[in-house]
Amino acid sequence: MIFIFIVFFSAFRISGIHAEANKCYQCASENLKEDWAATGLPYYPTNLQFYADCHSPTIAATKLTDVCASSCFELLLPIKSTYAILRGCHADFTWPEFVVNGNDSHSCEYNKIEDYGSQGVTLFGTEETAKTAYAAMGFCKKATSDESTIPCNSKITKAAILEEGIDSCKTGSSTKCKKCDYYDGDGGCLSSTGNECQGAYCTKVQGVLNNHIYTSRGCSAFNPFTKDTCSWTAQSFNLTTGATQIGLPFKATQCFCKGELCNSAPPIYSTLIATCFLAAIFRIL
Repeated sequence: MIFIFIVFFSAFRISGIHAEANKCYQCASENLKEDWAATGLPYYPTNLQFYADCHSPTIAATKLTDVCASSCFELLLPIKSTYAILRGCHADFTWPEFVVNGNDSHSCEYNKIEDYGSQGVTLFGTEETAKTAYAAMGFCKKATSDESTIPCNSKITKAAILEEGIDSCKTGSSTKCKKCDYYDGDGGCLSSTGNECQGAYCTKVQGVLNNHIYTSRGCSAFNPFTKDTCSWTAQSFNLTTGATQIGLPFKATQCFCKGELCNSAPPIYSTLIATCFLAAIFRIL
């Protein structure tokens, strides 16, 4: 009996050490608060702090999660020509079935945004500008043998962006996707739509924006779930008109896939969207 207790207690201590080692930086750039839908993630934790210096791991060190049961992650993306960064524990940002929970390693993808234009992207409220627009997303778990107190989701920094390369990040391949928009009778977004775009991933969003049907197909330079899947969301979509910003209710299913024209919704993919959308309605209700 004593032996069993010792084995159980030892196992508990070992798992506890591993869990404590996998704390993550958790913060978000201020400009993400008003444009959360751009992340592709369905929600964020209530204790997430939005502040200008999330790009700096030194300052982010004061913003740590509790024990993270999944992979830590970090995301870089441009919002209205200014870069934004998000860091955290992936399980705190999405539904359980979509959580990324990798091994003790670091994986990262860094992709150019093909149709962003040539104006460059401002770096976190400074006057410095990166010539090319990129998006990057990394997932990691801290190894039990790593005695450092620094969380693993600290690869994406301002210096790395200026160098146009992030340590341990690979560049993904580009694919051709359908591109179209439909909202309340305007536009058209059938699978036969002829417009196309180039990106690392294809996307499809289908739902209700301000009580009107909304559908969009296009390209993304990152996938917040790392696999072909659809996730549901219910949040506000911020519309800016002049100096006024209006929050519109937005309930939708957002899908990510990899492969040429995969967002053109063949029968299997359409069924997946419909299933996710119905699940979203029941979850929201």
